[in-house]
Amino acid sequence: MRECLIVGRPNVGKTLLSLRLVEQAGEQTPFLVHELPDGERVQRRWRLPDAHRALVAAAAHTTLGVQTWSLAVATRGMRTLILHDSTGLSDDGGVDSMVRSGMARTLERLVACDAMIHVVEAQTAAGRDGPGSVDALIRSFARMRGIPCLEVLNKADLLPRHGQFPGVGSGQLREGGVLVSALHGTGMAVIHEFLRQVDVVH
Repeated sequence: MRECLIVGRPNVGKTLLSLRLVEQAGEQTPFLVHELPDGERVQRRWRLPDAHRALVAAAAHTTLGVQTWSLAVATRGMRTLILHDSTGLSDDGGVDSMVRSGMARTLERLVACDAMIHVVEAQTAAGRDGPGSVDALIRSFARMRGIPCLEVLNKADLLPRHGQFPGVGSGQLREGGVLVSALHGTGMAVIHEFLRQVDVVH
């Protein structure tokens, strides 16, 4: 089975995006394996409304460790793809030891995954970070490993009507990424196609 990592800074919507992908794949009571920062693994089956309430929050670093879903992907028949949601990567030296351990779990998956979905906020994507930033390093690492990496510009619903990407709607490619609103579940078709191609080609 192929493994895809959802990666990015804190609070860009990685967990909500993962839940939307699971939901749109037709899973109503998906099974989650949560690898905590200390290495403990917690497994349980969720109802999706309960998962949304428990796992998604506005606070940074709500996700600690790696949360893994099994996603049914329609390629040559129905196949299973492993989707990892991860602790946000930050260059803030003030985070506590639990967050640092969570980020270490993310980096372990970054080294081992077959593909990446790199999530950034659409509002800040127009002014890309410098060469030493977290997002730039994620892009460089994907290129260095030679693995597929889709850049998702999330929170497109927060863009002003005549904002950074005038005339571009959710689901359309722009500046190397695809505009998505995980909150409203729009623009997701490109991501589903990316996951199908990961399974078929690699």
